[in-house]
Amino acid sequence: MASRLMHLYVGKLLAEKLDIKDKNRFLCGILLPDAYLSGDKADYNTHYVHLSNNHKTMDFGRFYSEYKEKILTDELYLGYYLHLVQDCAYRQFIYYALDLLKLRGNPDFLDKLYADFHSLNAYIYGKSGKFGLTIPENFEKEEINKLCPFQLEEFFAKLENDYLDTPASEHNYISPKICEEYFTRCLKSCIEEYEAIKSEKTPDAWKYCWRNQPTV
Repeated sequence: MASRLMHLYVGKLLAEKLDIKDKNRFLCGILLPDAYLSGDKADYNTHYVHLSNNHKTMDFGRFYSEYKEKILTDELYLGYYLHLVQDCAYRQFIYYALDLLKLRGNPDFLDKLYADFHSLNAYIYGKSGKFGLTIPENFEKEEINKLCPFQLEEFFAKLENDYLDTPASEHNYISPKICEEYFTRCLKSCIEEYEAIKSEKTPDAWKYCWRNQPTV
């Protein structure tokens, strides 16, 4: 999945494009699916991962069917929804646009990718500065907490560490230039999916699916 700052930067662009009123609430929603630091992913399927016929997707359509009214009226839930769209767009980008699906399962693939993330954190921080998020009022009473014991306070502490990362002179897979290409594509996908639900179209996450196992 994309890094915290990658999610937030696309979220910031979306907030401007979509004229989001409560940007803090929206950006907290953008982070929320990743905001748990303990527990088994199998216990908390916060990304609505769905596997079928050796293909996977983040099933934002199912999330939409469960939280439709809130997504259409509440920035926190809209942010959560668009995080799932971002993750689908990210998989499409790295697996197909960058042709990295063949590296899945490679022992050092994720280590090299995360090294890029740390360098890109410095790049994104230089563009946007700190996002200055605060936990939404009465967050503990939000219906979304039924999905998972979200840990926003602890997650925000991790976010502060992202601002301390330094740029690297070389990148493994994602350079700042390639990251900008991802931002453009991801923003386009998110706006398309936002306009679809505003037009009362049923979202289809399967058009973003990827092979669960690469072909040999």
